[in-house]
Amino acid sequence: MWFFLGITHLLWAQVPLEDEKRKADSLRRQLGNQLSRNQAGWLDSLVNLERKLLIDSIKAAEAAKKKVADNKPPAFTYRITADGTASTGNVERVLIVARGEFVYTGGEVLRITLNPLFSYGEQNKRLAEQDLLVNLNWEWFYNKRLYGFMFGTNEISNLRAIKERWLGGAGFGIRVVRSANTNITITNAVIYESTDFFTNQDVFVWRNSFRLKGTHRLFKQKLTFSYLGNVLPSLSD
Repeated sequence: MWFFLGITHLLWAQVPLEDEKRKADSLRRQLGNQLSRNQAGWLDSLVNLERKLLIDSIKAAEAAKKKVADNKPPAFTYRITADGTASTGNVERVLIVARGEFVYTGGEVLRITLNPLFSYGEQNKRLAEQDLLVNLNWEWFYNKRLYGFMFGTNEISNLRAIKERWLGGAGFGIRVVRSANTNITITNAVIYESTDFFTNQDVFVWRNSFRLKGTHRLFKQKLTFSYLGNVLPSLSD
């Protein structure tokens, strides 16, 4: 009898232990599921944040690229101007001048500039100027410290008694100093000139031209000082 009661008591004692164990396992599963859901939520938040940052960076890069494209100078530009003067008195004087500038830019490599100029003038109703000057320039790597160039010139001048002049050359330039307040450039070119005068002896000559050009801005760029020096052999040398 006592043995039977002891076994019964032991069985009843194990039932609450099994229930507590099942409750503990259930609680652990619930906590694990909750932690898993929280971890999944954190992971989703991180993924969404990374996605948002990536999208923002792509948009910023596209905006910067568009801004650079908008600020890029056009491939072709031109400018045409004209002016004139007229005076009367002891000397009657009329002068009309027309200028043009046509520029083609091929990226950072090539720039071509055409500058025509025409002037017409009379003095006391007699022809003084009827001149045409056309300059054509090629520049390679024009924004670099070391750059190359070619040029050609055609000139017809009644005032200077030039029937026709052709001039062409090629050379290179070095920007020795290039800053916000100081720019110093030296160039060297080989030039060929062919000039047909109305009266004087014609000229056909090869010459070398060396130039020094500088610009200095002083007192917070309130004062600008510029100069240009050219070493060119004379026709008699």
